[in-house]
Amino acid sequence: MPVRGIDFFYYPVKDMQRAVIFYRDVLGLQPAEAYGDQWVEFSAGGVTVALDGSQEMPVAAGDAGLRPAAAFACDSLDTVLETARESGTRVLVEPVEPGSCRFAVVADPEGNPVILHQRNDGTFG
Repeated sequence: MPVRGIDFFYYPVKDMQRAVIFYRDVLGLQPAEAYGDQWVEFSAGGVTVALDGSQEMPVAAGDAGLRPAAAFACDSLDTVLETARESGTRVLVEPVEPGSCRFAVVADPEGNPVILHQRNDGTFG
């Protein structure tokens, strides 16, 4: 059977409380499931973002030094980016407009890249 879709995006974290504050309060995602400081899930428009605080999953950054990233659809990239800046979030890539969209990249509290994305036509997914 072929791959049917994405079940969740996975981010390993060391400080679950700090990560939850970022994803809930800065990005505005809705908490879904939580299993203490080991695993917390957020609903992101039909896709789950999972934070793993167990330190047990063998996920490496790879030889290129790249890390996995999810692109979060924003109604207003500027508003979300302003909230991120006000919270002290580090901006990795200032807004770019390559054509049919605008995006910026910020770092979550663990240093994972988070893409803030806004399509010009207002759609997402």
